[in-house]
Order: sequence, then C-alpha cells, then structure tokens
Amino acid sequence: MRFSLRQKVVINYIIAVGAAVSVYVVESRYKSGFGITGLFFKMLILGFLFFLMQRELRHRERVEKTLRESEERFKQLVQHANDIIYQTDEKGFFTFVNPTVERILGYKAEELVGRSFLYPVTPSWRERVEQFYQRQIDERTPNTYYRFPLRRKDGMEIWVGQNVQLTIEGGTIVGTQAIARDITLRVQLEEELGRTRDAALESARLKSEFMANMSHEIRNPMNGIIGMTSLLSDTELDQDQRRFVDAIRQSADALLGIINNILDFSKIKAGKLQVESVDFDLCLFIEGIISLFIEPAESKKLELTSFIDPAVPPLLHADYSLLRQVLINLLGNAIKFTNEGEVALTVTCLYQAETYAELHFEVRDTGIGISEEARRGLFTPFVQADSSTTRRFGGSGLGLVISKDLVEAMGGQMGLDSRPGRGSKFWFTLKVERTRASLSKAPPRTDLQGLRALIADNRTTSSEVLSKQLRSWDIDVTEVDDFDAALNALRASANSDSPFDLALIDHQIQGRDGLDLARAIMQEKDIPRVRMILLSTFGQRPSEEAIREAGIQLLLTKPVRQSQLYDGLLNLISGQYSGKSDSTPKPMSISVDEASSSAGVRFNSSRLLVVEDNPINQEVAICQLEKIGYKADVAKDGTEALQMLDRHDYALVLMDCHMPGMDGFEATTLIRSRLDKKRDLPIIAVTASATADERKKCLQVGMDDFLAKPFKHEELSAKITIWLSDASQSPRNNNDLSDEVPHDGMTDVIDRLKELEEDYGKKMVLKVVGMFTPDTEVRIERIVQAIKQEDFKALEEAAHGLKSSAANVGATEIAKLCQLLETQGELGSIGDSAELLNQLVASWSEVRELLSQYR
Repeated sequence: MRFSLRQKVVINYIIAVGAAVSVYVVESRYKSGFGITGLFFKMLILGFLFFLMQRELRHRERVEKTLRESEERFKQLVQHANDIIYQTDEKGFFTFVNPTVERILGYKAEELVGRSFLYPVTPSWRERVEQFYQRQIDERTPNTYYRFPLRRKDGMEIWVGQNVQLTIEGGTIVGTQAIARDITLRVQLEEELGRTRDAALESARLKSEFMANMSHEIRNPMNGIIGMTSLLSDTELDQDQRRFVDAIRQSADALLGIINNILDFSKIKAGKLQVESVDFDLCLFIEGIISLFIEPAESKKLELTSFIDPAVPPLLHADYSLLRQVLINLLGNAIKFTNEGEVALTVTCLYQAETYAELHFEVRDTGIGISEEARRGLFTPFVQADSSTTRRFGGSGLGLVISKDLVEAMGGQMGLDSRPGRGSKFWFTLKVERTRASLSKAPPRTDLQGLRALIADNRTTSSEVLSKQLRSWDIDVTEVDDFDAALNALRASANSDSPFDLALIDHQIQGRDGLDLARAIMQEKDIPRVRMILLSTFGQRPSEEAIREAGIQLLLTKPVRQSQLYDGLLNLISGQYSGKSDSTPKPMSISVDEASSSAGVRFNSSRLLVVEDNPINQEVAICQLEKIGYKADVAKDGTEALQMLDRHDYALVLMDCHMPGMDGFEATTLIRSRLDKKRDLPIIAVTASATADERKKCLQVGMDDFLAKPFKHEELSAKITIWLSDASQSPRNNNDLSDEVPHDGMTDVIDRLKELEEDYGKKMVLKVVGMFTPDTEVRIERIVQAIKQEDFKALEEAAHGLKSSAANVGATEIAKLCQLLETQGELGSIGDSAELLNQLVASWSEVRELLSQYR
C-alpha cells in the first residue's frame, strides 16, 4: 500500500508519540528495579525516535526539491511557449498571461492582467466571440476550439486558433485556461486557395461559354451539310447514287453526334451530363449504326455482322443518342485496330422483368488485342494501349473514356476482355425500360415456318448470326463451310422427304467464288431446284448478268439487315420468284432501302418568313419549305424581319436566335409588343444552341416553339403543321389558354393517311398506325402521371414525343395540345394542364376510333 506525504508524516508522529508513551510507562512501572537497564532502554527508544524524525526531514526535503524543480520546468515551459497561454476568472478577466503574448501581440503580460479577454479581439468580432464562449459556459462544454482575429498593440491584425478549457471546482465554474496559437499564415493560405478556387470556377464558366459558342459555330455548317444532303436524297437518283447520299447523310448524323459528345466532355467530368430517354426500335437502331461502318469494313475486307437475340425486347425506352455514341466509338475502334477477320456486334438479354430489361452489348473483333499491362490505363483520358498506337492508327485516346463515362451515366457498367494478337471484346450492360407496346408479346413470325435452309459460308461468326436469325423464324438450318460440303448436303437432301427450300451462299467460300457454287447447283440434275440467295458486300457485288446466269434469285448486301432478309425470303416463297420456270427471272436486289418517290408537292397559300443570316442555312430552309409546300421570304437579321413584317402578311416566322445586329430574341420581343394582330404571329425558334437554357430563353421572350439545328424537313414539316393547321390557332405560351379547343381535326388524319399511302404504300401505313396506337396510350399515361406528380421534366418529354408522332399521322389537334403541355413542362408550371389533358383524352378517343377502322 502506498501513502501520500501527509499520511506518512502523520504515521511517523503517531509512532513517536507511541514510543514516548512507552518510555513513560516503563519508567513509571519499573523505576525501582531497572536502573541501568531502564536508562539503556530509554536511550534506545529516544534514538529510534530521533532516527524516524531525521528520515522524515530528509524525505520532506526531497519532496520539496522535486516540487520546486517541477514548478520551475512548468514555469519555463509556459514562459517560453510559442503559444499564448492564459487564465481567466469566472467573469472572463485575465488572471495570468505568459510572456509570449508580448512577442505575438506586443502587450506585456501585466498590461492584460485584470482586463477582459475580449480586450485584444478585433472590435467587429467581439460580439461573435463573446456569444461563442457564453454558449460554452451555459452548456458547460469542457473544451472548445474557435478561431478569430486579434488586433496587436501596433494596430496590425492577426488570426488565432484557441482551445479553451473550463476550470470547475466543487461543481462551480471558477474560470478558464486557454492556449491561443497564431494561425495567420494558415488563414492567408486558405484565402489564397479560395481566390484560386473562384478563379477556377470563373475559368470553368468561360470554358462552358466557349464550348457553347463552339457548338453553335459547328452546328451551323453541319446544318448545311445535313440539310442539303436531305434535299439531294429527295431528287431522282439511281441506286448507287442513293446509297452514296444515304451514307453521307448517315455519316453527317454520326459526326454531329460525335461533335456533341466531345463538346460535352467537360459536362461529363463535371457531372452535368443529362440522360434523356426516348422510345425507339432497337433493330432499326442497330442496323442504322452498322450501316455507318459498311464502307470502312469493306475497305479492309473485314466481315461486319450484328445480331440481336430474339429474347431482347424490340421497343425500348433509353437514351438513344448516348447509346448510339457508345456503340459508334466501340465499333470504330474495333475496325481501326483490326486488319483481317471480323467485327461483330451482339445484343443479348441478361434479365427481363415486367417493366425493364437488362441488356448486354458486346463488340468483338479479331484485331491486335491489348496486353494486361496496357489495359490498366486504357480508360484514362488521352492514353492509348502503347506509345506507337497514335502514330500507327491516330486518335486521341478519348473515345473509350467518353464511352465508359456515358455508360456509367446511364447506370451501366463497361468491361474488356482481350489478349495480344487474339482480338478484343468490349462489353457493357445497361438496364433499360420496356415500352408498353413491347410488354405485350408480339406474335411470332410464322410465314417462313417449316422451311429448310442451307447456309454455305466459311466465316464462323457470319454463318452463326445468319443461322440464329433464320432459326428464330422457325426455319430448319444446316451450315456448311466449303464448296463440296454444300453440294453433298444438297444431294443428300434430294433423297429425303424434306429437301432444302433455300440456299444462302456467301460470295466467297474458302477462296472460291459463290457464283461457281450456284452454277454447280444448277447443273446438278440430282439436286432439286432450290431458291438461291447470294450474300455479297457492296464493293464485291457481281454484275446483274452474272447473277442471272448463275441462277441467283435474290441478292442481299452484307451486313444483312433482318428486315431485308425477312422480306426477301417472304417474296421468294410467295411464288413471285419460285425458280420453277424455264427462264431465269431477273434477280431481286434489296441491297439498299428504296426511297419512295414523292407524290408531288401541293403548295399552301400561306407564306412564311425565314429570319437567318447564314446563306447556306437560308438556302436549306427555302428548299425544305418548298418541298413541303410553302413559299417563303428571307430576312438576314431581326431589323430586316421587322421591316418585312410591316410590308407583308406572313402566316409564321422561322426565327434564328443568334444573328449579327438584332438577334432573334430582341426581334421577337419587339414583335410581341406590337399593337396589331401581327403580335400573335406564330414564331418558331431555330437555333444551333440546343440547350435547356436556350429553350427556356426562347419561350420567355415569346417564341412559340423550338427547332434545333441541324433539322430534317420532316421535323420542320411537323412543327409547321402544328402551328398552321385550322385546329391549331394556339395562344402565346403565357398560359392564357382559350376556354375551348375545337375537335375538328379528323379530316387531317384521313388526308394524312391517304397521303402516306400514296407515297409509301398501304403496308407501311398499317405498320405506322399499328405502332402509333399503343405508343400513344403509353405517352398519355406518362402525361397523366407527370401532372399528378408535378414532374415538369417528365411532362415535357412525354408531350414532346407524342406531339411529333401525332403530327406525322395528321392528328394535328393532339399535336397542338401536346405542344401546349410541353410548354407547361418547359416553364415548370402545371397551369391549365388538367384541362388540356381532358381535351387530349377526348381528342385521342376520336382519333383512336378512326384509326381502328383503317384497313
């Protein structure tokens, strides 16, 4: 057991007193019999007492020395500390301050003792500091940290960071003790960092503004390219010319998409990329992308294939443009880094639920491959697989980074499997919504059921893709990979109960010409007549005479589109090309989609005004308007537009937003301020700055609608139809809606269906009507939910999608109501949306009844 110093002193005194009492007792009891012995005993006890007292004195000296040394060390520490150390009483007055205060603040310690701790605090901060420490006392917080400025004796200001501890005795706060450190340099560094951050934010703002301006400057010439190409495609062209024009247009569309994504790269990294989902047909979507790479694949003699598993829902709701950009990047890379072999795109379904599906996209090539070490930095900006890649293949190393970011922005994941010299496989998964039309399972195609087909192709992937597609239509398929095997298979089937009905022959089989195989089949008397289809690339397509001479009845250009394959086979088995006639029929070629000829332009009496400063865009707009039946005048800026409005009556204005001199915003504001009826003239904004802020600004100044450059004449036609139809005398977008919208648009639907039937045939119109009905039901339901939930973005998107499709079938009243609902969404106001929805439902009921009678 250990005793304190005080306890030891008490114990020693008790022992001494006890010893003295013992001596006294012994001396009293035995004073008559213990002379010398008693004296000796007494001396022994007194010596022992003296020893104890001496030991106690030495111990006290050691303790006092230790305390003095400890106090001296603490004093030295406090006196020479780099921080200000002080104590206050319960009222906050200094009771002790170490000498360091003179070095830091210029005050001597004695100048501050007795003063309030607020005395050196910068006056503008005293109230805040006092409130902070009063709260510490009220809440009895043991320790706090606070930073604030102090004013030195010479008037200069410094910053301190201060720890304050409450001094509590017997449950009562009797004062505080504190340590204050000079943090002036740290505060200055933080301020500098703040200024640097502000400068960086300003730089980012200027960068965004620059990117927006660049977007505008790039979009304008792209509008000219796409517009002129679209007009050229509507002239009389032969088959090859049409293919070339289509390739130019598709490439321009792809280039525009790439430009948009590169311009948005900073937005991706800033987390400002917006994902905007739309409904689309996946098969048409994939075929359109594949068509962009036919020419580069053929130039390198690569086999380019695509396959969509039948389990994948055909109609999806996802971000069309972002998905397109990812696939374009991956396919472009695959072809770039592949010198021989094949490039294949496949889409499979990993999981399918009631309202969504998880898809797996894969782009596989037989190219140079990527090492494990190179894969580590592959998704780093501006980094490629090795230092020689840029010299050999070009590129910035940005495509994969953008692709990965876009996939992740859509909620998916991207990965890579590759081996050097063995090719690469880039894949990504994506969860997409299913449209209502795709929820009801489409009846399987049974027109080709029961047929037997022979595929003669030595390219494994191409043969596999073709085989899977035919089997999905219940066709019995046999695959062979060389010339002799094909003949043997046909000979064997001749002796069976079910000979081959179809022979799909690749243009090259193990180095031999596919036409030679076709000729051999025709010359074999033991082989029953079989319908032969030649699969050829555009660049290696044989002459029509050679095809006829070999007995080929159908020519398909690779990569084969599913729709082309199905329609071609259906025509073959219909008897039109039965192959049983003695004379060989002229081969049918569906190597490109044939464009229907126009039924003739019917000019409208309404005259329009185009306000545009770019000469090329002026020409495009005038030609497009003439194509859809309107005459137009041109004004080069807002000032000229106002002058022309004074002299002429126009039915509608196409107003470019950004022009030198008076721009479209100022011109629109002045038109809306007029006192005559021209103030209500429909104005459609035409701008290359396709941003949400731009749309909002257009609506705020009084424009009625928005058309983003570059646009196609179909989009332009739909917009004008909405605003110039008899049922579409729409009010301004200030929510001052008319009380009643007349329901007299049925004639427009009938006329539009007849027009489409004349131009494209009844089969196509039936298909459009069949898709329009379920799609409209879905979009109206989305509008209902958006209004209930006050989801303005969803309302804008749903109304916008239905507006366009309604205009295409002539449902102008529905299109007009959707335009008004879209405007409500853009302005972030429910307004009269409920009333507009009631009118929309009533109008759709009439249109749906009319469409159901169309046969």
